Amino acid sequence: MKDKGFEHSHTAFPPPRWRWVQRALRLAVVSLLLACAGRGEAEDTWLFSPYRVNVWISYGPSVRVTRVQRAEVKRVLRARIDAWAKSTWDVKLPRVPSSLSADVALHPEQMTYQEIRDDLESAVMAAKQIQETAEDLLVVATAAETLASEEAEKANAAAKAQKAADDAASKVKDAKASVAAANKVLMNATAVASVLEGDKLFIVSVVDDGTHFKVQARELDCRALSWSQTRERELGNPAQLGDAVFSAIEEAFAPVVRFREFRTIGYQNEAGQEKSREVLVGTLRAAGLMYQPKPPPPPAEQEPVEGEQQPAAATEENPVEENEQGVAEGGAIGITSSLTDQFEIDSSLPGYIGKGMVMRAVVRRDDRYGRPLEGGITEVVATYVFVQKLNPTGNLECKVYTTGSLAKNPVRARSSSRTHKYGLLVRPTVPKTDLKLVDRDQPGRGLEGYTVFSKTPQFPSEENFHAEEGDPRTLGQTDWRGIIPVDRLATQIRIIYVRNGQQILARIPIVPGLDDVHTAMLPSDDLRLQVEAFIVGFQLAVMDVVIQRKVLATRVRSKLKEKKVAEAQQIHEQFRNLPSKSDLEKRLQDRQRDFTGGSIDKWSRVKIDALFARTRLLMDNYIDLNLDAELIREVPQTAEEAAASAQTAAQSTPNPP
Repeated sequence: MKDKGFEHSHTAFPPPRWRWVQRALRLAVVSLLLACAGRGEAEDTWLFSPYRVNVWISYGPSVRVTRVQRAEVKRVLRARIDAWAKSTWDVKLPRVPSSLSADVALHPEQMTYQEIRDDLESAVMAAKQIQETAEDLLVVATAAETLASEEAEKANAAAKAQKAADDAASKVKDAKASVAAANKVLMNATAVASVLEGDKLFIVSVVDDGTHFKVQARELDCRALSWSQTRERELGNPAQLGDAVFSAIEEAFAPVVRFREFRTIGYQNEAGQEKSREVLVGTLRAAGLMYQPKPPPPPAEQEPVEGEQQPAAATEENPVEENEQGVAEGGAIGITSSLTDQFEIDSSLPGYIGKGMVMRAVVRRDDRYGRPLEGGITEVVATYVFVQKLNPTGNLECKVYTTGSLAKNPVRARSSSRTHKYGLLVRPTVPKTDLKLVDRDQPGRGLEGYTVFSKTPQFPSEENFHAEEGDPRTLGQTDWRGIIPVDRLATQIRIIYVRNGQQILARIPIVPGLDDVHTAMLPSDDLRLQVEAFIVGFQLAVMDVVIQRKVLATRVRSKLKEKKVAEAQQIHEQFRNLPSKSDLEKRLQDRQRDFTGGSIDKWSRVKIDALFARTRLLMDNYIDLNLDAELIREVPQTAEEAAASAQTAAQSTPNPP
């Protein structure tokens, strides 16, 4: 008889070997749902939450700045920021930690993220220790109070025992007050440490030298962990401190873009060929809070026919397409086509990044706890991101300009939950930048006499997909210091090409006006230039030999045709006295040994070897060794051969009638 219980249990549950498969599938589905929800929430936070901005203001010693004036600075700063940034900023003005106040006031340009984080974490740890100590004291006091109460009960409320109980209760009360105070200290320390969890932290220094006030402001982007340049203001009237602090913060602020991926866009060139260009796509921070109503369209010249369906409003420059979920194509979660049809991004807001602007790139790599790895912040040098297009949804299409290969650039790394790529807007502030070319092996030596050209980026369109203008502009040659000035243009970024002789050495993207001096480390090309000068002269000598061989061979054959054997022999002797191919190759090999015999870098050796290889190929193509053998067969070499040739020619000549 079968066991019904066993049969029921066997049919109701799957075999044990399939249970782990079902559990894995459930975990996979739950993880996928959580990831999608997390991505949507993160995207909404990035688009629709304001910049979380904290401002530290530290004052140096001054008798002219009172507590009332400091409060007035905060009031003016809040009012100016509210009118300037509107709803895109959530600004707070917390107190500067006492341990950092002097450093912020006197040396703001030397502050580092690690220094700030370590100090804030130390304050939090100290507050936790105080809290734990207070709680331990409370436990001890409570135990003592309990013991004293029991003793008082046993002694039937004797005066001495009652006094001990009252003292124990008083200690418990004091311990509770200490715990409350410790909790408050911990809350304050945690609140102060939370400034690094926002988007921006501005450190502002106000120093009075007795005659003038000096205001300095720097921005720390708390996501990219990158510092801006120090912005300075000087003034004499302390009543203008609020405006000066705001002006410095306004100039130091850099809007942020989070890059997602590289996207390939196909197009047809002038010849009808299918081509493609690659763009870096990113999302503008707080783009969902920057919309303003579009201006009303101009009145139509002709009234529409009643009942006729009119086409949907769309702009020619930025068309918006909608998918099945009502989300604008190329947009982000929460931004629909109905929003972009009626509203546009306000370019007057400080967080705006639009067409033609330039950003610097920062790559951040986190650990599994969301904190940056040691050495995980990479500020990509010699690389700029040029905005080619801003979509109505807040997405940007950008082109990356870099000195080296883009394939090896950190910007090319794939984004993930632990790898983030950001772009920070750069703002040129000076009229020109001196480009300084220095020797990579000898940094103190400038590269003199190098020719510099410049191109500017173009905006791709249906008619033009070229990334740069066709004809470069010649800027001139570097002076004895290796310096050449580069002026600002309407397009912020300029692509610099450096040439020495006939060789293009470098392609350098530069933003004129961003720095006073832009230093480019290049390998010294002087040795290659010497080799190039020798090779040019040697190639001319080779071509001269080739031409002489052709001319003399033609003259020899002409004399043989005219039966002038002696003259043909003389000309052939001149032909044989010309440098042979083996002579030229030996000379070339000796000179190559002289040039490359010393210690030279790999780059120069490759270029020099290529020059010699092209020269050898030139000799192989133009020096015909068969011509020597043909002339030896055609021209008599001895007197007997000459006599026999003359007799043969006389016999072959017909007699006159």
